[in-house]
Amino acid sequence: MGRRALPKVDIACSYQGAGPQAIKAFADAGAAGIVTAGTGAGGLSPAMTEARDDAVKNGVVMVSASRTGSGAVYDPHVRGVIGAQDLTPQKARLLLLLSLATTHNEHRIQTWFHTFGTGQFTARH
Repeated sequence: MGRRALPKVDIACSYQGAGPQAIKAFADAGAAGIVTAGTGAGGLSPAMTEARDDAVKNGVVMVSASRTGSGAVYDPHVRGVIGAQDLTPQKARLLLLLSLATTHNEHRIQTWFHTFGTGQFTARH
């Protein structure tokens, strides 16, 4: 797979009072996926939450991760948003990039995050 074949996946960092600009800009620039690096358990500012929901409506796959360095982010029960589990935002971006290079099926991508995003993955021989 060539570099041009890889989908565009970006990371948007949240903080108290963060605006919607990063998510909107990434979505407008053609991002196939966006990982949000949120506070605590992946929390976003209200403006970023609204921008995330708009991006999902426009077909962007969203993954919610924590920027704190530890702790899991589980599926937030928001349609179109996948929890990064134990992955850092950077690792979640790589998994989302590889996932979107293979499929756009949200359920399959979510399953891969549940499988590879936890510290409990063991390879089968």
